[in-house]
Amino acid sequence: MLDVPGKYLDKEDACFWIATQPGENDQPKEKIVGCVALLPYDWDKNLLKLKKVNNELGKVAELTRLTVAAEIRRKGNGKKLLEKAIEFSKLKNYDNLVVKVFANNVAAISLLVKYGFKFHKRNFTDFGYVPVEECVYVLKLK
Repeated sequence: MLDVPGKYLDKEDACFWIATQPGENDQPKEKIVGCVALLPYDWDKNLLKLKKVNNELGKVAELTRLTVAAEIRRKGNGKKLLEKAIEFSKLKNYDNLVVKVFANNVAAISLLVKYGFKFHKRNFTDFGYVPVEECVYVLKLK
C-alpha cells in the first residue's frame, strides 16, 4: 500500500480509488474511509491459479483492496467503489473481472453476487501456520 502510484497509477489499464468523508472536530478536512484498486491480471505470477482458463477469460482485470471502514459499512460505499471499478473495467475493454475474497466474508460475497459475479474456484492460502480458504469470483464484462 505504500507505493500506490508505482503499483496502480503508473500502470496502463490500472487504477486506484479512495472514498473519503469530511473530518470531524480537530481531524483533517477529509479522512479516507475506503478504497478499491484494479490492475491487469498478472498471468506470470498467476496468484489466483487461473492459468488453465487463460484462453477462456481473455483480457482480465483483478479487483483488489476493496475495503470500507467498519464504522460506515452497509451504507452503499462498497457498492459505489465496486461500480466505479466495473465501469473502469468496461472502459478499458476488459473481458472479465476477477476478485478473491475470504470464504467467510459473507458481506463481500453477497455484494459481488448482487453485481453478477459468479463463483469460479476455491483456493487455500497459507498465512503463516494457518491455511485460509479463499474464493475466486469472476464477472463477465462482454
